[in-house]
Parts: sequence; structure tokens; C-alpha cells
Amino acid sequence: MRSAFIIFLWVLSLSCFCSGQNACFKSGSNTVAHWCFNELNGDTIYDSGENQYDGMLTAGVERKEGLYGKAISFNDYGEMAILPEMGKLKRVSGFEIKAIIQIPEYNSTKSFPVIHLGEKDVWAISIAIGVGHEKTISFFTNGDILGGMNNLKVPLSDTLLNKWFMVGVSYDRGVKRLFVDNVEVAQCEIDSLVIDGEFNTLIGGDTWGSAAWQFYGDIDEVIINSLPKQIEIISSPDIIAFCGIAYEYAIALDSNARRPISLQLQNGPDNIIIVDTVVYWIPQLENVGENQIALIAVDADSDTARQEMVIKVIEKRIEFALLLPTGDTTIAEIDSLLFAAIPIGPNNGEIHYLWRCDEQRVSTSATFKYETNYDSQGNHIVGLILYDNDGYGEYTWNILVNNTKMPPYVISPLQNAFVRNDTSFTWVSIDPGLEESTTMYTIEIVDTTETAMLKTKDSIIDTTMLFSDLIGATPFPMGCFFHWRIAAFDANGYNTGFSPYYSFYYIGDEQNYLKLSQSDLSLDYSLFQNSPNPFNPSTTIKITIPEKKTNKIEIRIMQLNGKVVKKIAFNNPAPGYMQINWDAKDENGNLCPNGVYLYQMKTRNYQKTLKMVLAK
Repeated sequence: MRSAFIIFLWVLSLSCFCSGQNACFKSGSNTVAHWCFNELNGDTIYDSGENQYDGMLTAGVERKEGLYGKAISFNDYGEMAILPEMGKLKRVSGFEIKAIIQIPEYNSTKSFPVIHLGEKDVWAISIAIGVGHEKTISFFTNGDILGGMNNLKVPLSDTLLNKWFMVGVSYDRGVKRLFVDNVEVAQCEIDSLVIDGEFNTLIGGDTWGSAAWQFYGDIDEVIINSLPKQIEIISSPDIIAFCGIAYEYAIALDSNARRPISLQLQNGPDNIIIVDTVVYWIPQLENVGENQIALIAVDADSDTARQEMVIKVIEKRIEFALLLPTGDTTIAEIDSLLFAAIPIGPNNGEIHYLWRCDEQRVSTSATFKYETNYDSQGNHIVGLILYDNDGYGEYTWNILVNNTKMPPYVISPLQNAFVRNDTSFTWVSIDPGLEESTTMYTIEIVDTTETAMLKTKDSIIDTTMLFSDLIGATPFPMGCFFHWRIAAFDANGYNTGFSPYYSFYYIGDEQNYLKLSQSDLSLDYSLFQNSPNPFNPSTTIKITIPEKKTNKIEIRIMQLNGKVVKKIAFNNPAPGYMQINWDAKDENGNLCPNGVYLYQMKTRNYQKTLKMVLAK
């Protein structure tokens, strides 16, 4: 909610607290009710305001001398002043309540309601002392129509006991305030405060009928005022319009006025239309030039605000050349497109540009860059109005944004990984065009990317699957490279297409792997993707070494800037397959921080570098 910080000048001052006056507060045109309690006797208390909200005192309430004439005094439970429903409060959006009171002493078992408005068990507004058994002065509100429970409070000073002082509260546009002796001592924001429905008003009592809520002390005077309603038009219109092109102006109001608020055309062209608080106008040739327009906002109580403006209508005269693009075009999602145009021939004054995309203003620069995302699929309209002091030109581009399909993102196994029967194939869906609740996957495995597939697994629901479950009973020769790819589809027929192929080396199980690594196979040098990746706290790097004798192999682990973190060297390694474990420690045995690292295999005739991610 927007804060409203409006300072209310309270006319009351402590210097006017003197005997001999019959009233402290002055009634005015905004006074809802004002009770001075200056009646000499009887049970009736008279409202000195024009609304005549007269009330009755219950048995036991005494009359005594107050600070200003007479006061009423409460000494026992059930003593109170009962007032009629004040209908005028239902028609105000802001109010203030002030009272002159005297409390002989504080009682921690009681809450002292000075004035209490509400509907039993529904809502309540109360100025009270000691709410919640706390030694405080409170502006207490509760109930759904008041935005829930809220207790604005300040400590009750002992210096205020057994003496007359003024307590006051106000509410305006979502802000509650609490005053003591004309000084604002606290404020807070609340969602709403709307006095509605039937309600009771009591002085010295409460609508709940609780023995814990009873005022003990004296009340000299109470006044309730409505706050002046204010309507202010805070928006500003465009002062240029174009002949034959729709003009739209949405009015923004800053108001504590009671809804509804209507907008009316007080002066201006006849072809202006107003719907709610929006002005619509398609200027015609007879409107070319300056147009004097006046709008007036009116609330439910006939309070008004006025806005005057001069809107200049320009006729279509300027021709211009398209630079980019030269006509309707098609692009793909996540692509961008630059639009530009220049006027042809002389022009009168500075050229202005007004770019719109799908009816929304997007730029006033000489060029406009249209950028798309994965939700941009479909037809879009980019429009340009180019104008100077006397004329304008316009052009519209129709842009078709084609869907960019995104196959699932493969997590593992990645390129040239070793795969066993218990290896998990894992991926994630990233195409926003898929319907998440019905997305399924298809995996294909081939021996080479040019030959027919060896295995297809369709209608996979999960995003991970063991290789043994993937191939089922299909025989796969161990010690060979294969290639796999994945696609996603949904129940609506949307299909992402397949990912690129990822190669893997199938070794069956650990026992078969050890046999293969010890075999006298004719291999080339190879560095495979580490597994797992990302990893924590360790990962395995697999390499192959050809039969030809190699004197030395070195694995270097480096930061992205090339700084070496760890060297792992082997002298005279045996040919075959080798696993190298890295525990994420540097040469000094210190754990490396999270991040992306390079690892490189280097021999006299071979060098290859891959990336891996340490994620703790």
C-alpha cells in the first residue's frame, strides 16, 4: 500500500486548557458529532453538531465539573454513554476522533475504552487505555473489514495520571495515527479501514460486553470529524496526437475520496470517448492543430478535481525510408531484430520517434531493438510514428516469431564417458513449450551416428534411468563405443526434436571393466569426461593408453586462468584403461574451492583438455 503522510494541524493546544470555557473543540462543516456534556442534569447528552447524534447515559454515570464546563464520570461496570448509529461515518474515507480525559490511576486488569465503535463480534474501533493488560494508550482496530487486528500504541506515562489530557486518533488513506496532547506519538499503515453495516457507538464502554473493558475516570469532551476528501489527478497526458491514429490517456488519481470516481469531459472535441477513467480519441482533420481539453473527476460525494490540457493534432505528411528491416519478417525465439527509419526530404524542426510493440510504447529513440525470449512465439506488431512540429508518418511491421525447440539438457553421461550397467542416464527438460504434466522422453542408441539404431526407449516419464533398464534384454557388446540422444514430447503433440549425439564406452560391470583395462588391446590415447560431474568430494578421470610403450603421462588440473592446481604423473604406464581419482585437493593437500576446473592429459604426441565442476 502507498504511504500517505499528511500532517493534520490540531487546533487544540495545552495553553487553552483553562477553566471558564464551555468547550475546547470547535464544531465545523466536517464535524460528524460533538459532545460537550454541559447539560446540568438528566440522562441525555446532546450533540452540538448539526447531525444531532444525541445519546443517553446509563445508570450510575455522574456529572461533575470538568476542565471545560461539565464532564461525565464513570466508576463501575456498565456505566457508559450509549449513542445512536452515526450514518455519516459510512460516507467518509478519513476521520479523526479527539477526547479530553482524566484517569485517576492505571489498573492492569482493565482496558479503559474512551470511545468504542463497532458491531459485536464483527469489528471494533476503540481509543483505549491498557489494551492487552499493557500500560499503554491505544488506537485499537480489529475485524476483516478493518484489515484484521491492529493495535497502534504508546506507553502511558505516569505524568498523565490524575490530570486532564487530550488523546486523539486519525485514519486517512491507509495510515492510522495516534496523538497525545496534540503531538503525534505513533503511526502505522493498515490494509483498509471501512466503517460499514450496522454499528454501535459507546463512550466509556464496549460492544463486546466484557467486564474487562470499562472506563474508570472522567471524560470532558469528545468530537468526531471527517477529514476533507481530496481528489488529485496525478497523471500527465501526451500533448501530441496524430490525425487518424487512436489516442489513449489513462487517468491516475491520488484520492481518499469515496468510490466510485467517475471521469467526465468538461471541454473538448465531441469525438472524445471516456470509459471509466480512460480517454479514447481518434483525431480527425478538423482536429488538426491545438485542442483545448478539460477533464473533471467526480467522487460519490460530488467532490471534484479538474485537469486542463492542450493537445496538438498533427496531420500525416512525412515520408520516410525503412532501413531495418525493409518489410514484414520472421525470426526465431531468443533472436533480436533492429528497427530503424529516416525521413525523406526536408522537415520542419526536430524529428521525434515513437515506437510501439503490440500496442505498448517501447522507445522514443531513433532505433528500436526488438528482443524475444522463449515465450515470444506467435505474431507481433511493431509500429513507428515519426513526427516533427507539423507532420508525421507511420509504418507497421508484422513479425512472426517461430518457436525455437529445445531438446532436453543432458546431465550424464556426457561425451566419451564410461558406462556400466548401473550408470544413470540423467537429463532435464528445458523447453517452455512443453506441457510439464504430460512430458515424456524418447532415447535412441546407435553404434555409429550413420547407422540404424540399436535400441529405442519410448514414453519415458522420469528424467533418470539406469542403463540396464534402458537396454533391457537387448544384447550390447562390451568394450565398444556407442552413441545416444534424447528428445521430449507431450500430449499436445509438441516435440522438441533430438539432442546431439553423446558417445560412451560400454564396459558392462566393474569386473568386466577390470578385465578390459588389463587386456592387450590396440588403443589410442584418450581422455574421457570425469564422473561424476559436477562432483563432491571426489571424481574419477578415465584415460586409455595405447599398446606402444609410453615413457610418461601427466594429468594436470588447472584453474580457468591456467594456474596449475595439481599434477598427477605416471612413469612407464602399462597400456590399456586407467582410472585416476582426484579428491579436490591441491598440491599442498588443501581443499580447492567450488568452481570450474580444467584437466589436461599430456604426452609427447597427445594433448587434450576437458572441463569439470566442483560443487560442494
